[in-house]
Amino acid sequence: QEETSSIFHLPKTKGYPPPEEYALLEQFVANSVQSQHLKPSNGEEEKRYEEAARGYHALLDLIRLRDDAMALRNTLLAMRTSCFASSTTAGGGESVLHTIACRGDRRVHARLIHYILRMNPFKPH
Repeated sequence: QEETSSIFHLPKTKGYPPPEEYALLEQFVANSVQSQHLKPSNGEEEKRYEEAARGYHALLDLIRLRDDAMALRNTLLAMRTSCFASSTTAGGGESVLHTIACRGDRRVHARLIHYILRMNPFKPH
């Protein structure tokens, strides 16, 4: 029975990344998700938008492929803990996860939601 119940527990991972690295990850996740809600109005914004959109596709690939467990864990945690700046038009002050799941047109994040819900943490990919 000990053996059977142990398959239903996620393996323990080492601690959180250092705060300076985690803050950058939270900012990356927030910018990437926000890129799906904002449209640029000038050339400089266009460049930042394209970079953030590539980041969003990197998030999709990370969750779909699940080939880096530590990066996946930290990214999912950052989705839960990061918030948009209050001055933005895409979810000012609300968490990234709330924006993904509840805000506006859910089709914007349909693939991301699908990949997250499809994950089985008890079965290796």
